[in-house]
Amino acid sequence: MSRRSAAGLPRRETRLLELRVGDARDALDRFEAAWNRRTEGRRMKPLRVLSLADLPLVLRTLTPARWDLLERLRDAGRS
Repeated sequence: MSRRSAAGLPRRETRLLELRVGDARDALDRFEAAWNRRTEGRRMKPLRVLSLADLPLVLRTLTPARWDLLERLRDAGRS
Protein backbone atom coordinates (compact mmCIF):
# COMPACT_ATOMS: atom_id res chain seq x y z
CA MET A 1 0.00 0.00 0.00
CA SER A 2 1.40 3.41 -0.90
CA ARG A 3 1.40 6.22 1.60
CA ARG A 4 -0.47 9.40 0.86
CA SER A 5 0.36 12.99 1.61
CA ALA A 6 -1.94 15.33 3.52
CA ALA A 7 -3.41 16.37 0.16
CA GLY A 8 -4.28 12.74 -0.62
CA LEU A 9 -1.61 12.41 -3.29
CA PRO A 10 0.76 9.44 -3.36
CA ARG A 11 3.82 10.24 -1.25
CA ARG A 12 7.22 9.70 -2.82
CA GLU A 13 9.58 7.51 -0.91
CA THR A 14 12.93 9.14 -0.29
CA ARG A 15 15.74 6.87 -1.34
CA LEU A 16 19.24 7.51 -0.18
CA LEU A 17 22.38 5.60 -1.01
CA GLU A 18 25.07 5.87 1.59
CA LEU A 19 28.64 5.52 0.38
CA ARG A 20 31.09 4.12 2.90
CA VAL A 21 34.81 3.61 2.64
CA GLY A 22 36.04 0.70 4.73
CA ASP A 23 37.04 -2.91 4.72
CA ALA A 24 34.79 -5.94 4.42
CA ARG A 25 34.44 -6.24 8.20
CA ASP A 26 32.15 -3.18 8.18
CA ALA A 27 29.79 -4.84 5.70
CA LEU A 28 29.92 -8.11 7.63
CA ASP A 29 29.11 -6.29 10.88
CA ARG A 30 26.05 -4.69 9.23
CA PHE A 31 24.97 -8.08 7.90
CA GLU A 32 25.32 -9.70 11.32
CA ALA A 33 23.35 -6.91 13.01
CA ALA A 34 20.56 -7.22 10.42
CA TRP A 35 20.51 -11.01 10.82
CA ASN A 36 20.19 -10.66 14.59
CA ARG A 37 17.37 -8.11 14.31
CA ARG A 38 15.51 -10.39 11.91
CA THR A 39 15.88 -13.52 14.06
CA GLU A 40 14.66 -11.53 17.09
CA GLY A 41 11.56 -10.54 15.12
CA ARG A 42 12.34 -6.82 15.12
CA ARG A 43 11.27 -4.64 12.21
CA MET A 44 13.88 -3.79 9.65
CA LYS A 45 14.28 -0.75 7.45
CA PRO A 46 15.98 -1.14 4.09
CA LEU A 47 19.60 -0.11 4.32
CA ARG A 48 21.08 1.12 1.09
CA VAL A 49 24.82 1.18 1.52
CA LEU A 50 27.60 0.91 -1.03
CA SER A 51 30.87 -0.04 0.65
CA LEU A 52 34.15 0.36 -1.12
CA ALA A 53 37.50 -0.71 0.30
CA ASP A 54 39.46 2.53 -0.04
CA LEU A 55 39.49 6.01 -1.54
CA PRO A 56 41.41 5.03 -4.71
CA LEU A 57 38.69 2.48 -5.44
CA VAL A 58 36.01 5.13 -4.88
CA LEU A 59 37.73 7.45 -7.33
CA ARG A 60 38.12 4.68 -9.93
CA THR A 61 34.49 3.59 -9.51
CA LEU A 62 32.78 6.98 -9.48
CA THR A 63 34.03 8.25 -12.80
CA PRO A 64 32.77 11.65 -14.02
CA ALA A 65 30.24 9.89 -16.28
CA ARG A 66 28.90 7.81 -13.39
CA TRP A 67 28.77 10.84 -11.12
CA ASP A 68 26.76 12.66 -13.80
CA LEU A 69 24.38 9.70 -13.99
CA LEU A 70 23.88 9.78 -10.21
CA GLU A 71 23.13 13.50 -10.35
CA ARG A 72 20.60 12.97 -13.14
CA LEU A 73 18.87 10.20 -11.19
CA ARG A 74 18.73 12.42 -8.12
CA ASP A 75 17.29 15.32 -10.11
CA ALA A 76 14.72 13.09 -11.82
CA GLY A 77 13.54 11.89 -8.42
CA ARG A 78 12.82 15.46 -7.32
CA SER A 79 10.37 16.23 -10.12
